[in-house]
Amino acid sequence: MKIEEVKKKTEKRILAIYDCFKNGYIEESLILLYSTIDSISWLYSDETNVDKRKPGCDFMKFSKDYYLPYLTGYDISVEELYLARCSVVHTSSSLARNQKQNRQFQYSTSEDNRNVQNNITKLVCSTCISINIKDLILALKFSIEKFFDSLSINKINEIDKKTENWYVDCIIE
Repeated sequence: MKIEEVKKKTEKRILAIYDCFKNGYIEESLILLYSTIDSISWLYSDETNVDKRKPGCDFMKFSKDYYLPYLTGYDISVEELYLARCSVVHTSSSLARNQKQNRQFQYSTSEDNRNVQNNITKLVCSTCISINIKDLILALKFSIEKFFDSLSINKINEIDKKTENWYVDCIIE
């Protein structure tokens, strides 16, 4: 798959995330969001052999370099983001083991995330952190655009090679 096809596939995924979110499929939008970071983080990594890649390390490196700079207004480490990803994807939960200060991620759809944060702190737990899902989606969109815009010719060639066998469409028409 060539880089332009990868971009189109990624744009389609982001539209699916928006569609899930708009239709009230919140957990599903989060699962797609985190798996999209997984997919892009593999393309970002220097590892060309899929069997030797380290998904958690790739996720955290991409998140540090591209994703978290667009997720402004939150005090979240790459490790916490990865644990949040794991808890949603693997256990359909906002609670992850080993989170900083035992913080839980609570996902918000409210336009007033500060008010949601105050309520969660009072009603749920003092270490919970409220993250607005729209902020997560926008950070994804902007970080992926920045990633694609920053690619060198060598990196594009590497991605083209990586995606020959491993980043193909699942459906054959």
